[in-house]
Amino acid sequence: MSGTELIFGRGFGADGSIPENELGWFVHHPHSSYLTQLILGGALGLALLLAILGWSWRDAWRQGKQGECLWVALLSCGMVTLMVDGAEIFTIHSVPRLEWFMVVFPATLAVGRAYGQRTTARTQAESS
Repeated sequence: MSGTELIFGRGFGADGSIPENELGWFVHHPHSSYLTQLILGGALGLALLLAILGWSWRDAWRQGKQGECLWVALLSCGMVTLMVDGAEIFTIHSVPRLEWFMVVFPATLAVGRAYGQRTTARTQAESS
C-alpha cells in the first residue's frame, strides 16, 4: 500500500483482495470488515466507521443502563463478528449482506431509541 492508499484507500467498488507481493501470499478476501474498510476506504474510512460504531455503542450502552440490554448485546455481538467474518458493510452494487442485520440495524435502532428518550426528556423538562 502506498501512503495515499493507506490514507484514502483504493475506493469503494475496487478489488478488496491483497496482492501476493504485499503479504507473501494472495488474499482474495480478508474476512474482516474492518480490514476491508481499511483497504477500500483507507485510514479515513476506517476512522469514520469506528466513530459511527462507537457513537452507536455509546447510545446502546445508555439504553442498557436503563434496562434495555438487548441493543448493547446485539451491537456488541455484531461488532465482534465483523472482526473475523465479514466484507464490505457499505456497498451499493451487491446484494444485502448479513452485516446489515448484525450491525447496522441494531446500531440504528439503539441510536433512534436514545434520541427519542432524549427528546422526550427535553420536552418534559421544558414543560415543567
